[in-house]
Parts: sequence; C-alpha cells; structure tokens
Amino acid sequence: LNIIQPLDEITGDEKLPRGHLAVRYLEGGQDGMSYLRDLRRKASDYDRFLLVTLDISPARQDIQACCYTNALDSPPVHLKPGFHAFGNSNPLRPWRKVVESRAQFGDIVLRQGKAGRKQALVDELIAMMNNSTEYFPDDQLLKDAEGRSEESLRSLSSVFVRVEDEYYGSRTHSVILVDARGCVDYIERTMQQPIDLNGNEPWVTTRLQFGIQEPGSLVSRL
Repeated sequence: LNIIQPLDEITGDEKLPRGHLAVRYLEGGQDGMSYLRDLRRKASDYDRFLLVTLDISPARQDIQACCYTNALDSPPVHLKPGFHAFGNSNPLRPWRKVVESRAQFGDIVLRQGKAGRKQALVDELIAMMNNSTEYFPDDQLLKDAEGRSEESLRSLSSVFVRVEDEYYGSRTHSVILVDARGCVDYIERTMQQPIDLNGNEPWVTTRLQFGIQEPGSLVSRL
C-alpha cells in the first residue's frame, strides 16, 4: 500500500517504484520477515509504503504474518493472531474507514467463516469492499492528505474510492480464503477496461482454486 502524504511534503525527488515490492516477495524464496528486514535497509529509496507478508505452512499448521512501513523508524513486526485492517495511512494512526472496516471484517468472518458458508462469506466481503459510505470528516485523513480538495478528501474517506476529477479509484477487489489443509480460493472482481466513469462499468469476476504445496510451490486448477 502507498502511504498518502501532505502535498507540501512531496519533494519530487526521483524514487524507485513501489509496485514491484509485493511481486518480488512472492517470486523470491525468502520468508516474509527476512524479506522485510532486507527491504528496510533500502527503505529510503522509496516513497512511503506499507507491506504485509503472509507465510503459510499447512504441514506445520503455522501462519506467520509480518508488517513493515517506512513511514515509521521501526523494524518489521510480527502480527498477532486476530483481525487486521490496513489503509493508505500510518498503521499506528489509521483512518476512520480502516477502523470501521476492521470491525465489519471481524463480524463477517465470525458469522460466515464456517463450513458451508463460503459463498456467503465471499459475497459479504465483496460488499464490504464496495462500501461507498463517506467516513468524513476524519481528522487523521485531513492531516495525512493536507492540501487536497474537499471533494478528493471525501472520496478518500470511503472504502470504495472514486475520484473522478483525478481518474483515480478502486477498480479491483480480491478475496483470498485458505483452509487448514492449505486449499486456496482466490476470487478477484475487477472493473472491465476501458473504464467509462460516465457509465455503469461492467465487472469481471475471476475465481482460481489451488493448493499450497510444501515447500511453497503451488498447484493450480481453474
């Protein structure tokens, strides 16, 4: 995730792109904590970001979740078991929509995260990500995104972001479910291109199922 900064803090200095950071982790052979520790050594090469890694070992029934942001002068941390939510802000100072969504996420999982309710779980999670409620005003958002128009701030305050003037917003939602045996359901709902903001944009849903194989290789079946 990119961390939003006040406009007057953006220097214009050339930085490395952040989009490949997650891809390098997935394609590499390091565990999440090792990858994030190495990344911290060159964190100043990038604008502010937050990266969460997840290492799953079905054979050992073990999950290791880690998080790092160069918005803080702190090392990567292991995440404790529980419900976590992240946004385009410092994780220690979350926006209102992140706090609200974490509560909604926990409620959905507790109600629908049971055998035989997989589709209901997916449907409710997708609906949560489509939430266009504006959690505004938000004092933390106003500080983090200072210098932007009120219209942009209002758009950023909702889970489903749509800033038409900047042609910027949410266009892909992903749900990843992993059971105790390492069976994965990957559901992605993305806005079909070319995107027409003046119309009713069609969405395309892709579903993949695959098993996590030890050590870390994947077998996919469509």
